[in-house]
Amino acid sequence: MVITGDNKSTAEAICKEIGVFGSTEGLRGRSFTGKEFVSLPRERQMEILASAPAMCFSRAEPRHKQEIVRMLKEDGEVVAMTGDGVNDAPALKLADIGIAMGITGTEVAKEASDMVLADDNFSTIVAAVGEGRSIYNNMKAFIRYMISSNVGEVASIFLTAALGLPEGLIPVQLLWVNLVTDGPPATALGFNPPDKDIMKKPPRKSDDALISAWVLFRYLVIGMYVGIATVGVFIIWYTHGSFLGIDLAGDGHTLVQLSQLRNWGECPTWSNFTVTPYQVGGGRMITFSNPCDYFTAGKAKASTLSLSVLVAIEMF
Repeated sequence: MVITGDNKSTAEAICKEIGVFGSTEGLRGRSFTGKEFVSLPRERQMEILASAPAMCFSRAEPRHKQEIVRMLKEDGEVVAMTGDGVNDAPALKLADIGIAMGITGTEVAKEASDMVLADDNFSTIVAAVGEGRSIYNNMKAFIRYMISSNVGEVASIFLTAALGLPEGLIPVQLLWVNLVTDGPPATALGFNPPDKDIMKKPPRKSDDALISAWVLFRYLVIGMYVGIATVGVFIIWYTHGSFLGIDLAGDGHTLVQLSQLRNWGECPTWSNFTVTPYQVGGGRMITFSNPCDYFTAGKAKASTLSLSVLVAIEMF
């Protein structure tokens, strides 16, 4: 759409030269002066703006430009306005994004705009749109990854507290997960190069959410799955001698009942409760002067298994 203060015949000739209209195309109903357009009924104005693939408005005054921009916005369009003169400033300010010329543009137009073309080259707008789409896509990937990974951690902590279990992951482990397995991958997603067909995709709606309700629901489900798996392996280490053919009790650790694990805080009141030392990495043995320490200092191996499961699921 071209809106200019030039004479009607001049504006139409320029539009044909730059390809807005075909060289032999009829311009009836598609080329108006500002006064001709504003004199039409409101319904007819909206119909013209909505139906015509290309338009030319000549001899346009600042109020005409503002009115056209306002009608386009009322019709749900995202309006970008280019201009360089003082008369363009009101419309530049009203548009969703005002674009001023950096070399030939007036200071008033630059101040009213959201974007200034330093080289006065309109093709720069295309490059800027592509870069903006790439940044938006990377930002969306970054946020989605961070949500999906952190929901699993929150779910594991919540399940541990809800079931009355010892802490499956200690604060240092959670900090390590956030620094090592969350930060670098999420940061890498933020620097992804743009897709080759990024400018061939249709524009998104201005009110599109970064995270839709369905995507958030999916991430909550995935997070609960991660939380259940993390807490589940912690419980299995304490209560099962083997799992899926893997010998868990080969290190000699004492197996307990799930009810005991859930009520580990009452351990001092249990009579005849004993635990045996068990072996960890490097052949080192963990011994207990107090059997109840089995649920605190003795959970090192169970916590390591939980951390391994959490990291493996988040990364892959």
